[in-house]
Amino acid sequence: MTDKLPVFSALAAINGTRLLQISSMLLILGVLASTSHTLARLTWTLLEPVPVIFASPKTPAPRQQAVPEASLAQNIEQLHLFGKPAPPEEPQSVSLDEVQAPETRMRLRLEGVFLSEVPEYSSAFIAEQSRPGERYTIGDRVSQGVTLAAVFADRVLLQRGEAYETLRFPDSGDSDSGIRAETPANASRSSRPSARRAAADIPADLTASQQLTENIQQMDAGSFMETYMPIMQTNPQAILDGAGLEPRGSSGESRGYTVGAQAPAALMSQLGLQQGDVIVSVNSHPVGDVQRDRQLINQIVESGVARIEIQRGQRTFVVTYPLR
Repeated sequence: MTDKLPVFSALAAINGTRLLQISSMLLILGVLASTSHTLARLTWTLLEPVPVIFASPKTPAPRQQAVPEASLAQNIEQLHLFGKPAPPEEPQSVSLDEVQAPETRMRLRLEGVFLSEVPEYSSAFIAEQSRPGERYTIGDRVSQGVTLAAVFADRVLLQRGEAYETLRFPDSGDSDSGIRAETPANASRSSRPSARRAAADIPADLTASQQLTENIQQMDAGSFMETYMPIMQTNPQAILDGAGLEPRGSSGESRGYTVGAQAPAALMSQLGLQQGDVIVSVNSHPVGDVQRDRQLINQIVESGVARIEIQRGQRTFVVTYPLR
């Protein structure tokens, strides 16, 4: 047993030596591997090109511009250190109905006015000297250098340059108007004898459309009323037929008179009417019943003026005519 111990000792010594050698070689291999990896990284680092980094350009600081003295003063002014000044007063426009215009000296005669709900659509019938009257709308030239500026129920305004002149209906005392001066009482009395004439004494052609139109165009208001007053009293339907006016309602209804297809074109042009217009009232009295309207004739004549309300579609306007 003791003889085998040296053998085991020798084998152990041999094995220990080999184990030490193997361990040394493994250590050397590990060092070489690590060194090789480090050398490889160093080699690739040396071979790669060095990136070029460009420095970003520096933006110069903005230069402060000198503020002109004028701009500086304007900025200070806009601060309103002493409060805002009051805005300038605009001139107030004067309405034409407030214009106090002198009476015109022109030899013109106002025969009728045509008042619309829209003042710009109003018109007037004006006669120059002995000529028959014509219808003028706002802005139309009435005479050389004279235009129609405004229309009112009792007068019109004429404009000559920058100045205005007033043209009114002829008063009963105006000898140049060709209208006989009568008081309402005298007018009523003078019409009654004519009204008592028999229908047979009245010429039938007076109510014919052509003759009726010519008389309206050529006669002044006084002459026309004196001529046709008897017919209005005794046979008003004849005048309605001659004028082409048709009652809208049945007997006893006051729904106005329609301007029918038989109305003479010249008469409609003279009076400013159109086919389909409806005469609604006269002097604020509803019309449309022939027998009842006949009783209003004297009252309308004595008033000296006829204000006829006309409906055209959705619009309503008033036409004014003097009766003396």
